[in-house]
Amino acid sequence: MVEASFPDELWYSNFRVTRGTFTCILHEIGDEISRQDTPMQKAVKPNRRIAIALYYLASTAGYRTVGYLFGVSVAFACACIREECEAIRHTMA
Repeated sequence: MVEASFPDELWYSNFRVTRGTFTCILHEIGDEISRQDTPMQKAVKPNRRIAIALYYLASTAGYRTVGYLFGVSVAFACACIREECEAIRHTMA
């Protein structure tokens, strides 16, 4: 929903990167952070995982708030943010 409905200025104010930079990050680490669906649940898509991490880094929101905004658990938000930051550091450093 965010990708389709946010104008560029609202996008930048929430994620602190342009759509082009977001797409570049997705292209660089998308394969590394993608997960397989399981019989119990569907995997969270790489673009959503990156959005969770970038929103957390760009705001003063805690894990609970970020999890609520993106429809994931607090534990997942925490793990996701840690994994995506590590993937960005490992791939793009």
